[in-house]
Amino acid sequence: MSLTSIHHHSLNDEDFSRNCEVFHWMKNYYIFRIVQPIKKSIELMENKKVQQLREQEKEISVKPTPIDIKMIVMGSGGVGKSALTLRYTYSKFVEKYDPTIEDSYRKYTEFEGDPFVLNILDQAGRDEYSAMRDQYMKQSEAFMICFSITDPSSFQDTLQIHEQLLRSLDCDELPVVLVGTKCDLEDERGVSFDEGKQMALEFGNCSYVETSAKDMINVNEAFEILIREYKNIKNPDNNDEDEYKDDTKKYKNSIYDPRKEKKKKYCEIM
Repeated sequence: MSLTSIHHHSLNDEDFSRNCEVFHWMKNYYIFRIVQPIKKSIELMENKKVQQLREQEKEISVKPTPIDIKMIVMGSGGVGKSALTLRYTYSKFVEKYDPTIEDSYRKYTEFEGDPFVLNILDQAGRDEYSAMRDQYMKQSEAFMICFSITDPSSFQDTLQIHEQLLRSLDCDELPVVLVGTKCDLEDERGVSFDEGKQMALEFGNCSYVETSAKDMINVNEAFEILIREYKNIKNPDNNDEDEYKDDTKKYKNSIYDPRKEKKKKYCEIM
């Protein structure tokens, strides 16, 4: 081997060594300045996701299971049961009267801190379907009896419906609310508020509410009162009269709650 070739070979070794040093420097720079920050960022994101999942699991674990209530809305034909139920469940007002045989609705709601799933049965009001009412009553847990304040005959029918309810369930204490519909038609009123209140007292001191599906008057309140009646009968030990609130202050003489009456808090809705 000539000296020239040896000298050339040693130069290549030096270049190679130098290149290796540069490569290692670049590798370290890449790892410490690029790879590691990215890795830390990914770890932080993963830890954040894990924390979020844990929080979601915690929320799910502490969230109470909704209470199912089977409700039935009853009354003579044409008093506005379907309009009231549709207004509550879908915030929709249907003005055209379409005689109902049987319609059912489902609505999730929260009331006084508790979640509820309401299974609402809109029962036919026509006489030819009255025989089916007994069966529906036995399958239900909370009861809304409706009449139109413009129709005194539908008002008298509520007494018969309530008597049938007591016979069917053979129980004196039931969650019942009496509802006078179409209170926006004040000029056509045929049943006074005091008459409705007196009928509610005859039913066993239940609440009485006047509603208007058209003008959204006391629609939510009617169902909330029925939920409250259900809760109080199911859990009588938790029935605290101080919890009752006059939530509606807009319409005068439209709600009667016997519990408020006892505490001289009759709902004079201003």
